[in-house]
Amino acid sequence: MGGSFFAIFSVIGIFSVTKYLDFRKIEAARIQKKKAQDDYEERTRAGMLRIRQNLKLDHYLAAYKNFQLTPPPPRKEAFATEDYLEVLHRIGNGLLKNQLYKEAEEVFTAIRDYDDQFEKANESIGRIESKRRLESAHQYFAQVEKLMEEKRYQDALGDLQKTEQELGSLQNLQYDDIKDEWIKLRKLIGMVKFRVYADDADRLIKEAARRLKVRDFKAVDSAMSKASNLTGRAAFFNPSSEEITSLRQRLFDLNAELGVLLPNLLPVTNGFTKDMVGKLPFYFYLEGANFDLTAAKTEHTVTIGLEYFMRAPETYYIVRYRIYYYDNGDSYNGHYLTDDLGKSKDPSKNASKNDGDMRSVEFKQEIPERFWNTPIRRIEIKIFNDQDQLISFLTRAFRRDASS
Repeated sequence: MGGSFFAIFSVIGIFSVTKYLDFRKIEAARIQKKKAQDDYEERTRAGMLRIRQNLKLDHYLAAYKNFQLTPPPPRKEAFATEDYLEVLHRIGNGLLKNQLYKEAEEVFTAIRDYDDQFEKANESIGRIESKRRLESAHQYFAQVEKLMEEKRYQDALGDLQKTEQELGSLQNLQYDDIKDEWIKLRKLIGMVKFRVYADDADRLIKEAARRLKVRDFKAVDSAMSKASNLTGRAAFFNPSSEEITSLRQRLFDLNAELGVLLPNLLPVTNGFTKDMVGKLPFYFYLEGANFDLTAAKTEHTVTIGLEYFMRAPETYYIVRYRIYYYDNGDSYNGHYLTDDLGKSKDPSKNASKNDGDMRSVEFKQEIPERFWNTPIRRIEIKIFNDQDQLISFLTRAFRRDASS
């Protein structure tokens, strides 16, 4: 019996001790939680006090540092939370005013976590982004001006394109007035694009001149075409520039030189081949032509000499020539070529006028008075038979100084 009571009292004792220990454990946790909460509230109170002191002195960066160290009040405490958000807005706006955009963005991002502050915080973050892009645009402007001083216009144009993107974003954000920036951008773009296009045109014209010396006409045409396009684009930005006038004159001179070289490279075109000479009952073969323009200014005449092979019994051929002038005017004339006209290059054969011998003839053509002071651009010779069919053709061009 005594043993039973002892066992019962032992169980009751153990249960009481266990319950007491559980109570002490729960109480210790409660005390620890209360202490942590008191510490949290003290840190919040002390932090807010330091922040207010910083704000009172307009020390926004110091206030930001203390914000990072200060825990926010519990959201269930409406008054404390409202006070906390008001302080954060003051910090963010102060940082924004002092162009501390990264720090300001962090503050407003923290504010945005509160549901009723989302739109207001987003607007502030938009202002930060606007300020950041405006600052970036100003940095690009400074870089462009430096590149222009170094005559690195292609690089400057690249930076201006980036500036334009920044200003476009700023315009979409609609927080900052950027009218002056747009005016500056348009001015710089005009200056830089003019230089880029003019410099590229100058380079291509030089390249065309080099290619012309080696008679690479395809490359000349390509370079001149690009240079002409670039000159026109440069003229859009500064039409009265003397440099544009110079570029156009150089292109004109190159084109004029092409207008001489290309026609003079063309061979004589003949309807008969040279091996037919002396084998057919009638034929005409133009070997070549000579032009003497030395008397064009003094006596106002041009001498046109033909060298040819011909057989035309009881018929004739007709030579027609047209003289083109540099004012786009022209004059023309024609003559009959008969068997009794022309003499052999070999004087001993002149009497027989052998069909296999080359003949030559000269025509001294007067220049109409209206063209006396106009240089000759080109002379075109065509030979026709008595059926008015084209038999031979030759064209030769001349420079303004009468050289070819």
